[in-house]
Amino acid sequence: MIYSNHLELLQKEIDTSKSMLNLPDDWDDEGSVRIDPEAWELSVKTAKDIFDFVYDLQGRFVPIPDITPYCDGSVDVFFKNEKLVLLLNVKKSSTIEENENDNISFYGDYNSSGKDKIRGYYTNPKSVGYWLNERLREGI
Repeated sequence: MIYSNHLELLQKEIDTSKSMLNLPDDWDDEGSVRIDPEAWELSVKTAKDIFDFVYDLQGRFVPIPDITPYCDGSVDVFFKNEKLVLLLNVKKSSTIEENENDNISFYGDYNSSGKDKIRGYYTNPKSVGYWLNERLREGI
């Protein structure tokens, strides 16, 4: 797949996800909080940065992520395919306390084995990019 085509698919998901900013409080009828625009913007930047980082490493394409609202006002960025799961949760800006790196947490698993997993706080694309690249190199 050509880089521009894959980038176009990513942009389509980003454009679609922007509608979450129109959700009111209690959008899930269970007390959810309105999505913070800064959290959405940071989630989009994070998805693009991971996409570019992995591609720049060795020309691999990450799965196009689902960018979805979460009930606490944060945004989930969910990369997945038949063997790989990587979930990043981008918190509302107002929930960031002492450590600004705590605003994006992540969890990943390969082959649902629990043996090849990754967990932590996202600081830059390298936080998850090398792990993703290796899994993609293995023929996902």
